[in-house]
This record gives sequence, C-alpha cells and structure tokens, in this order.
Amino acid sequence: MGRLLALIAAFTLALAGCGGSGHGIPVGPVDVAPTTGTLPAPVPAPGPTPSPSPEPAPDADVFRAQANAICTDALMQGFALRTDAGTAPAAQVIDLFWNDQERQLPYWQEALDRMAAVPAPPELSAAWSDYIAAGRDLAALIAAGLGQVRSGADPVAVFGAILPEVIAQVRRAQARAMEAELVECFKLYYGGRLSGGETTAPDGDPEPPPDEG
Repeated sequence: MGRLLALIAAFTLALAGCGGSGHGIPVGPVDVAPTTGTLPAPVPAPGPTPSPSPEPAPDADVFRAQANAICTDALMQGFALRTDAGTAPAAQVIDLFWNDQERQLPYWQEALDRMAAVPAPPELSAAWSDYIAAGRDLAALIAAGLGQVRSGADPVAVFGAILPEVIAQVRRAQARAMEAELVECFKLYYGGRLSGGETTAPDGDPEPPPDEG
C-alpha cells in the first residue's frame, strides 16, 4: 500500500509540474454533472486495420530495360578504366590486369549494388538474383587475388590459380543473363580481359568464349 501511495503522489506531482511551468494550458473550474447511476454506452472496439495491398509485380520489359542500362554503364566504365596492353609480353599483361582490377573493383561493387536494387518479376527473380550473386562471387575472388598480389605473391601464379574459378563465375553469370534475356548484361561479362586482346568492343557483338577443353 505504501508503494502504491508513493506512485500516486509522484504521478500527481508530475502533473502539477507540467502545469506549474507557466507553459501549460490554464484550466478553469470544471462543472461536474450529477451522477444518475446510469453507465455510458460502451464504445465499440475498432475493427481490424486492413493490410496494405501488395505492390504489383514489376513489368518484365521495364525490368530488362533497367537492368540492361546498369550493365551498359558498368561495361562503359570498365572500358574507360582499362589499360591498353597492346603487344605487351604476357607477364606485363597480367600486371596490367591486376592494376585494372584494383581501379575497377569499387565501380563494380557499386554496379552490383545498383543491380540488387532493381526488382525483378517473379519469373525472372531467381535468374537475376543468381546473376548478381555470380558477380559478387567474382568480385570477392578477384579482391582476394589482388590482396595476395599486393602482399608480394607472384601476379602470374595468382592469376593462374584463380583463372578456373573466374571462368566458372563468368559462365554462371552469362547463363543467368541468357535465361533472363538480358543482352547487355550478357555482354558485360565479355568486357573483362584475360589476355592481351579484347573479346568485345564497346559497340560490338559478343563472340563465343574459347573452348577450355
């Protein structure tokens, strides 16, 4: 009982403090109606709040236009940052590859984030998600290799070690792009250079990858 009285007293003092600062609304005398013994009618409880309508699935053509635009931007950025190897020896080409990747990785990560923000229609969602996942796996693979090279490892040896998995992730992304009919996103994976020459010009059509077998 003592604790209850203390709480009531504290609550009363708090209310008095709100009005005693000079900034509250002045309260005049209150007329109290005589009690008749009749209880007021109960107020009905509010009904359930209707759930918001689900957003309509994105249109496939709109999705493809948005996705292809991001892939085109990423490809053009890659060409802008790329060093022309010309007829340089193989070892120098590998050095240029790592230098290019160090400059391109931040832009590539940004492009992947932009892709992830584009919602795909249900029938293309799995392919689009795996396309992005392949890009992230490829970026992580190259970043790990770049870390080894910058720590003193042989650039050619590191390149040779990661190359099979690089090719696997590239083909994974290509397959998902074909599945979703994303032409520019398919071309994006011919923008990389694994040798002294380029497999795609900015305005050219992709050529089949070389047979690794």
